[in-house]
Amino acid sequence: MPEKLDRASQGPGDELMNQIYAMLASDSSPSLIELVEQGMSKLNVSERQFSEAVGIQRKSLQRILGGEAKKVDILTILKLSELLDIDLKNLIQVYVSGLPPESIGELERAKKAGFILRNFDVDGLKKEGVINSTTDFNHIEEKIKHYFGLGSLFEYNSLASALFSRTKNTSSDKMTRFWIGSAYHICKKMSNPNPYDRQALFSMIPKLRGFTRDDKYGLLQVARALYSVGVSVVVQSYMGRTQVRGATFLADKKPCIVLADYNKRYDTIWFALMHEIYHVLKDLDSIAYSGYHVSKEDGQLPIEHDQEIKANAFAAEFLLSSDKRNYIASFIDVPGLVDKYAAKWDIHPSIIYGLYLKEKGEQQDYKKIRPLLATTESSVRNLMTHPWREDIPLEVSAFRLKETLTSVSL
Repeated sequence: MPEKLDRASQGPGDELMNQIYAMLASDSSPSLIELVEQGMSKLNVSERQFSEAVGIQRKSLQRILGGEAKKVDILTILKLSELLDIDLKNLIQVYVSGLPPESIGELERAKKAGFILRNFDVDGLKKEGVINSTTDFNHIEEKIKHYFGLGSLFEYNSLASALFSRTKNTSSDKMTRFWIGSAYHICKKMSNPNPYDRQALFSMIPKLRGFTRDDKYGLLQVARALYSVGVSVVVQSYMGRTQVRGATFLADKKPCIVLADYNKRYDTIWFALMHEIYHVLKDLDSIAYSGYHVSKEDGQLPIEHDQEIKANAFAAEFLLSSDKRNYIASFIDVPGLVDKYAAKWDIHPSIIYGLYLKEKGEQQDYKKIRPLLATTESSVRNLMTHPWREDIPLEVSAFRLKETLTSVSL
């Protein structure tokens, strides 16, 4: 018999199915045959009279009474409900509980398929390599359970209910929710033991810029420092259809920042980190209320757009003040000078180029500067969760990341 669902994960039809399962487990629940026979006796009518009253052929009634009718059409059920004066919902429960096991299984499969289609963008997940088929719902169910470490598919609802309870689950949000939910699950499994210390985080910020110089271990060292003050940082592969650059949420009441390796640019990942740190410092109450903050390319966010402008300004100013950005812009075509001032200002040259492009936004400049931009290949390697295409549970990523963030060696 299928397991009863947890109440927290129930949908519109779950209560009905649970009651049916309860009837299957009970020896005292009446069958449809017994209800019809009791009704005929109570009304003191013959089979012929009863069949005429219901509006079905006598042979059909005899097949129902003989247990030969494997399926009864919904109109007949409605008629029986009226004639027997039995609540339609109760009669449906009785009818379904009397169906063959294979029919109950069909209902359960349909329920799971509906749950999957309501909560997951199967086309998007297939494109990312998370699943191999968009129509094999048994395969999709097993993949999701394996990936999140769930005992039941329906546990997905309660997996991150604290994040999504205040926002609608529209189709455009499915991939974003999967992406954020994956990071949330990892942060929960990592279970950062350090208390969140806002003052320590604030004091740490001026010291972070110099770590950008080390494009191999600098980001990891910063992530370890943030972990020590209760802020967990992880990096996930960018997932199509999300436009997500980064996100911040609370796991066990402690901030967790997840960065998308969106365009695999070194400057972008640092900008995203400082952008999210701003939200940790300034918007934690709003994030706790709304469930999460997500930074998207299109600027559609759960918190005010004004805060996004401030977060971007904070990130840019932290990495390189506006007067320095204006000064170096005149020499952006001279790599030697950019390198010289990058060393003087204790920042990676790639971030100077990236900020220039962010402000100018000129395609011609991008084509010229692109070869000078460093990639994230080395910097995010130790902070990355497992790629979507690897059939590895998130729990494995969580344990590996925790060991990385708490290790004393590089």
